[in-house]
Amino acid sequence: MLQNLIKEYQNNLEMYYNTNQTPDIKAANKATEHQEKMLLSYMRGKGWLTQYEIRSALNLPPQSVSRACRNLTKQGKLEKSDRVNKAGEYGKNVHTWRFTGMKIGNNNQLEIL
Repeated sequence: MLQNLIKEYQNNLEMYYNTNQTPDIKAANKATEHQEKMLLSYMRGKGWLTQYEIRSALNLPPQSVSRACRNLTKQGKLEKSDRVNKAGEYGKNVHTWRFTGMKIGNNNQLEIL
């Protein structure tokens, strides 16, 4: 029963686990929030960047950058390019992201950051 509750709670978090370990949820939430703030701060005024460029500059794990980009895009704080238009880490064209200067508020309206 407890394992089911933990699993349900984890499924509703903005973090993604792929192990059977029970994480320290409070610490993990704090870490993801910090990573997303770092990423947003770095992206201001930078234009379109690949995930590789972001993680190289911030020295973050690939999964953390991927999660942060996905979450921040859902929140309206980042915009993902419509097409693959920039060479990535291995020379293939990949999607890019940019800071929007906006976020989606509680009433689903865009707000300026």
